[in-house]
Amino acid sequence: MAQFDVFENANSKTVKQFPYLLEVQSNLFEDANRAVYIPLVSERTLKSPDEVLNAALTIAGTSVRLFPLDISSAPRSAMGKLVGNVQEDSDSVVAAMDLLFARY
Repeated sequence: MAQFDVFENANSKTVKQFPYLLEVQSNLFEDANRAVYIPLVSERTLKSPDEVLNAALTIAGTSVRLFPLDISSAPRSAMGKLVGNVQEDSDSVVAAMDLLFARY
């Protein structure tokens, strides 16, 4: 598992709302049993997405958006199938994280 890997959400309670989970934790911690994930929501879920905070991505042909306000950690063993990696969109992901944690 690596930073910017995308997994199917294996949690039956949240999969409908968050079909995919994006690992954002640094590879420095790849041996940890847990990792930090940003849920991804369907493009049509957000009525007025913020273009930075809710960056648009395409996963397995599906348009999704970051939803970092629900960022959390979970056991790596709880992840579903690996469906991709968005390293090429890492600048957008990091910009969303910067906005989330910015001090104004």
